[in-house]
Amino acid sequence: MRVFRATLDNQLKSFYRDPQALIFTLVMPLMIMLVLSLFNIHVTGPGGARRNYIDLLLPGMVALTATNAGFNSVIFGITRYKERGVLRRIKASPAGTLAFINGIAVSRIVVVALSCIITWAIGRFIFQAHMSGNALALIALSVVSAPAFIAVGMIVVGLAKNEDQAGPMSFLFFLPMLLFSGMFVSRAGLNGGVAWVTHGLPMTYLVDALQRVAFLGQGFSASLWTDLAGMAVWAAIATAIATRTWKWES
Repeated sequence: MRVFRATLDNQLKSFYRDPQALIFTLVMPLMIMLVLSLFNIHVTGPGGARRNYIDLLLPGMVALTATNAGFNSVIFGITRYKERGVLRRIKASPAGTLAFINGIAVSRIVVVALSCIITWAIGRFIFQAHMSGNALALIALSVVSAPAFIAVGMIVVGLAKNEDQAGPMSFLFFLPMLLFSGMFVSRAGLNGGVAWVTHGLPMTYLVDALQRVAFLGQGFSASLWTDLAGMAVWAAIATAIATRTWKWES
């Protein structure tokens, strides 16, 4: 338990002291909202109501925050430890390796929750986004998604020998999620084949769930349960793969 608490405390402090992590997790969604809010764009909401684009964008920015906190921060933070030999020393020490891994995972779940609250607050009170649903449900769904993104990030950590390799690997997975999740525009206009392939990406499930709750004002419908099941399957499969690809040293 002592190792777990020490790892949790260290990871939380390291994250908020890391400029790269803060830029990806908090600054990127803020800048996207700032730039896109300058355009006079409107979307159609429930019942055919005319809504500001920021109303649709905010759930996507919360999803982006959750993905960056759970996926990218794990990849770059832990790969850096691996490259510098920190993981090798931890494995050789009396400290429990499972407690260390759990400490990393829980720290990222905490970061996802706090970062998503900040992103939501900025969008809601600074950019005046209107929400049709419950803000607590929005944050809760983001937290539920964290294990899937953390596990996928751990796969990349296991495969990459250093940060130079980790960057392109993460980009290959992150870019399709960013472009095809429906975060910026509706997926309705996608090519059929692309839509079918990208429908199963974890960010697609998360964006769809958050938009249903925050923009459409839906409750726990069958579609929302499908999104939750999709993220749970990703978490389970990615965790199983990560345990096989994990390496304590480069």
